[in-house]
Amino acid sequence: MKTIIKKIMPVLLAIVTILTIASFNTASAKGYNCTNVKLQQLINEWDGVYWTGSFRTATTCKGFADMMFNELYGNGGVGAYNSGAYSYYVPTPRKATELARLSSAGYRDFYNIMHKAASGDYIQWATAYSQHSSIFISCDENGFYVFDSNYVEPYLCTVHYITYQYITDVTYGVSLYRSTSSAAAVKKEAKKTVAKKAEPKVIPYEFAEKNVALSYMETYTPTVNGGKKIASWTSSDDHVAVVSSDGLIEGVSGGTAVITAINTEGKSTQMTVTVEDTSVKRIIGVLLEGFKSMDMSDLIA
Repeated sequence: MKTIIKKIMPVLLAIVTILTIASFNTASAKGYNCTNVKLQQLINEWDGVYWTGSFRTATTCKGFADMMFNELYGNGGVGAYNSGAYSYYVPTPRKATELARLSSAGYRDFYNIMHKAASGDYIQWATAYSQHSSIFISCDENGFYVFDSNYVEPYLCTVHYITYQYITDVTYGVSLYRSTSSAAAVKKEAKKTVAKKAEPKVIPYEFAEKNVALSYMETYTPTVNGGKKIASWTSSDDHVAVVSSDGLIEGVSGGTAVITAINTEGKSTQMTVTVEDTSVKRIIGVLLEGFKSMDMSDLIA
């Protein structure tokens, strides 16, 4: 009798565990918070249905999850999962972005992954004996809610709850995917593309006018745009034009001079001053030329 009990005890424990999980999932499924309106509509339509069909050749949980993902985003499903012993990720997601992928993850890892997820994201995970695909709904401090098929019962489509501890104990890896057209993805992308705060426009340090014409003894105060306070003013030829420490330019005699203004940052800007030859010397010269052309008899008369 003891021998029989020892043999059937593991089986009984396994049955009790399965029933407990199923009971917990069913009881907890009412507490989810679905923020995806379309997903909630699909849950209302498919919850409790036994689905034995296929989608793009995939059946059971994979086919159903891909079909729901396609219904949500029109992307034909997330794509084929990796081949090998533990199929817990999708090497080439179809119009979707991989948010996370972990193998042999711990409790906190699963907690962090699920807290990155949004309603309508796709979960692919694998245990020692199979792989499973689900649509994420929401999570809390102890676990997460999913909508899938062939988990609680064969072919049954339903919402159920998985604890972080349970998935830590049974899984060999998990990955999370988000459609590039989902509201969460669009919102995240929008944050990236929000225009940065406009940089203040940098005004070049330079004279407003680069070329100025002056006459003899005419003064001019130039305007300098941008830059720091001007520290020094210089003229390339003081015989043509002089400039004061305040930047007042005065024409001296005919010719061209370059005025330079250097600011406290060491930056410099230049302008060209052309002075018309209207000095006293020039005026006298013109008068003398006039006298030379006059007839002295006119003066006597």
